[in-house]
Amino acid sequence: MKILEAYAPAGSYGAAADLVGHVPTPADQAAISLAVQQVASDLADHVGDLARECAAVCARGVPALGDKDLLPTLLASCEASVRDMLSMLQRGVPGESAPTPPSSQALAHELVHLGADVKDILQGYRIGQAWFQEVFARGIAERVNQPPEMLATLLPFTHWLFAYVNSVCERLAREFDEERRRWLPTAAALRQAVICGLLDGTEDDLEAASITLAYDLRRTHVALVAWRDTHVDGESEDDFAALIRRAIAPVLRGGRPLVHAISATAGWAWLPLAQPPTLRLPAGSNLRIAIGSAHSGLDGFRRTHTEALQARRVAELGGEAATRVTQFRTVELAALLLADVDAARNFVRDELGPLAEHTESAARLRETLLALCQHGSLSAAAQQLGVHHNTVIYRTKKAEELLGRPITPERLRLHAALYLVDVLGLDDITRRP
Repeated sequence: MKILEAYAPAGSYGAAADLVGHVPTPADQAAISLAVQQVASDLADHVGDLARECAAVCARGVPALGDKDLLPTLLASCEASVRDMLSMLQRGVPGESAPTPPSSQALAHELVHLGADVKDILQGYRIGQAWFQEVFARGIAERVNQPPEMLATLLPFTHWLFAYVNSVCERLAREFDEERRRWLPTAAALRQAVICGLLDGTEDDLEAASITLAYDLRRTHVALVAWRDTHVDGESEDDFAALIRRAIAPVLRGGRPLVHAISATAGWAWLPLAQPPTLRLPAGSNLRIAIGSAHSGLDGFRRTHTEALQARRVAELGGEAATRVTQFRTVELAALLLADVDAARNFVRDELGPLAEHTESAARLRETLLALCQHGSLSAAAQQLGVHHNTVIYRTKKAEELLGRPITPERLRLHAALYLVDVLGLDDITRRP
């Protein structure tokens, strides 16, 4: 039986005999093969969810894999690996015949470029192996009621999974080593080392760094951080750097920017501008950009980058409510208020109470109170909302009834809560830690 042989290396059914008290008969072996195929078929309907769970487990277990700039590639690697394993199990393909997904090769390359060790990707695969075995074991347990028979079914699968992971890891280790030898002597590696040194304070020779980067560090800079949430097989750091250059080209005035891709889905840039630009991304673009304020010199190089990172954090917390281009100056207050995200969510829920509900009436009342807090007068709030000032009065009284208190004595607290809902969206605010 081809499928059975794929699951059961030599000797594995002898070991199974120790568990069930007899050597499995052809009927037993056929039942094992069928159970494995059925579980794999069931799980194949949930590849996306399984990949997200696998990526989360690996990111928690290996700090290098938890880098947010790696997450799209990590997720793509997990999805391709899960899909391959389930397909192979359904078709009875031996584990040692496992392909190496292009996204897993890309992950190895990106880890090299971030200065990680080969053990990081190998440890990630071992953690993924343990996770997948647990997931599959739960599926087997639902189909095989007797513990001895369940163990006899799992043993061939365990051999198969070990062969799969061992085969992929051997090739990825070689890929990692080859990419490291290629990468270290490159200009991109030198550029990354200098940029990271400037940011962490270990590099302070402005003249030498400016020559290496072909960028005058003494000028006024505006930093931006660019990213996208999905990995595209075949695209590299160079492709992403080109994407950033195309996005910023319309706002440059002859000055040469410094652009550096961190991965195939994330990158940094510094623009020689005296003020933050207004960027407009083309329709359908999945690129997202966060922009810092303008600052001068080496301290300004660091500060504007930090601001861009903070703006990105607010944008990511905002999820669907966030715009594709986020200016730090528009979310600076939110960045300060969100230093402790869970505490901020609790504050908003406590402050707004029933006004934090997902209803049209609650949304209308929040919008009215925010306009009133922003303008300080009924007439200005009414003008912004396009309603009669009596409508603003009515909605304000209705909100006070729901809150059980007047809004005037602690308007600053109310304004802060409403502002956070406006920036992050209600879905994020009502999410429990």
